Amino acid sequence: MRVLILLIIIGLAIGALFGQLMQAFPGYWLIRVGDTSVQTSFWFGLILLFAAFVVLHFGLRLLGRFAHPFSRIKVWNSRTRHRNATRKTERGLVALAEGRWKRAERSLTHSAEDSSTPLVNYLSAALAAHYQGRFDQADTLLKRAHASTQGSESAVGLVQAQLMLDRQQHEQALATLTRLDKQLGEHPQVLKLLKQAYLAVSDWDGLRRLLPRLDKQDLISPEEKKELEQRAYVALIQQAARNPEDIERVRNLWADMPDHLRNDVSLVALYAEALIAGGRKAWQSVCCATR
Repeated sequence: MRVLILLIIIGLAIGALFGQLMQAFPGYWLIRVGDTSVQTSFWFGLILLFAAFVVLHFGLRLLGRFAHPFSRIKVWNSRTRHRNATRKTERGLVALAEGRWKRAERSLTHSAEDSSTPLVNYLSAALAAHYQGRFDQADTLLKRAHASTQGSESAVGLVQAQLMLDRQQHEQALATLTRLDKQLGEHPQVLKLLKQAYLAVSDWDGLRRLLPRLDKQDLISPEEKKELEQRAYVALIQQAARNPEDIERVRNLWADMPDHLRNDVSLVALYAEALIAGGRKAWQSVCCATR
């Protein structure tokens, strides 16, 4: 109520001021075209000019809207499709979390092209296809994910490696992870997946070299690290001991071994047996050569 009263007072004051100006500065407009002339007061003519300017301004804006109807329809359609894609993406992610793989794949794939995050759509749809056993479709969706977003090589590669490990395609997964390790450096997820791949293919030397990197980033417990180190060195010494020419390899493995493993009774016994076997075979080779 106070605001309304204030506005009325201001309006009356402006009206009074305008009236004083009209009395203080009288004048008139005279417009003559041929034999026709129009005459009006200066202030009334000024009001007419202002009104004509306002009408012309809004008229031009209205014509501008009508001049580009298709572009406005296109913008409206794009916004509508984007909203629908967002809703479908949300439903697809919920279905993925609930384990409804077919519904998730359908919703995420259909909304990917209009989504603001097509990479998320395609990667999630690839997971849904994989869990259905549709591996070829999952690979196709991974390719679409790579093509949809620049700089997506790492994300796509990580998901691809995870799916390969799950399919027991261990060699292919190891090749992919080795490439990602060179590109990304000390990436935690890459290191964890590398551990799985090395164990799957029994690459004990690769695992032995990986364990310090896992420990540095606290990606492995001390107990698991000790267990895997013990397994790796046992396997490596056994492999080297099979060939008498690899006796130096056995000694190098023992030299590289962490101090706490050198007190392991089983490893000490294995090392001694490897040295004895290597020495015996070497001696037999010398005797055969001198006969």
